Amino acid sequence: MPVQVAAVRTSVWAAGPTGSLIPAMAGRNAYDPLEPTADPRWHVVRDRLGRVVESKALPAGTDLKGTMVTAIL
Repeated sequence: MPVQVAAVRTSVWAAGPTGSLIPAMAGRNAYDPLEPTADPRWHVVRDRLGRVVESKALPAGTDLKGTMVTAIL
C-alpha cells in the first residue's frame, strides 16, 4: 500500500474569514523601490542576456520614478 494512501490526513480545508475555502493572504509589503532616498542609485540598462549595455550614476535624492519614465520613453 503506498504511503500516501495509508497516511492519515492531517490538514483540512476550513472557511477563511471571508467565508471562502481559500486561505487568507498575508498583507503585502508596502515597500516602494522607486521612492526618493538619501542613498545614491544607478540606472542600468541590460540586454536580453543580462549584460550591461549602459549605466549611469544617479545622485542621492533623484526622482527615480521620473528617471524610469524618461528612460522608457
